[in-house]
Amino acid sequence: MEHKDLSALEIELAVLQRDVKNYENKKAEVPNWVKNSSAAIILAIFTQTIASVWWASAITANVDNLRKEVRLNTEFRLLFPKMKEDIMIELNKLGSQNSHLSEKIDTIKGIVIGPDSGHNFKITPLTE
Repeated sequence: MEHKDLSALEIELAVLQRDVKNYENKKAEVPNWVKNSSAAIILAIFTQTIASVWWASAITANVDNLRKEVRLNTEFRLLFPKMKEDIMIELNKLGSQNSHLSEKIDTIKGIVIGPDSGHNFKITPLTE
């Protein structure tokens, strides 16, 4: 009986030695599912990176445009009181020029048409 156990152990030892040699000579292989999924993961990461850069550039452009609009609005609000004062001064000048021109027109109409023509014009004497 010992002989059978000994030969079974020898056979088992030979099989183990063969397996060890096979593992020592075998090169590491990556399964196909790992190769295929790694390509998909790399593609997904690349796509996500491109999308993130595009999104960030769009936000940057919007913020820059908003900054320009706020700067323009702020400048206008700061300059508005002075502009309003200048406009009111010019309007007062135009108003006085208008009344002065109206008086001159009435004077000219009074001279050309005459006081007895039935028209109701204000007649002022000419002064030099």
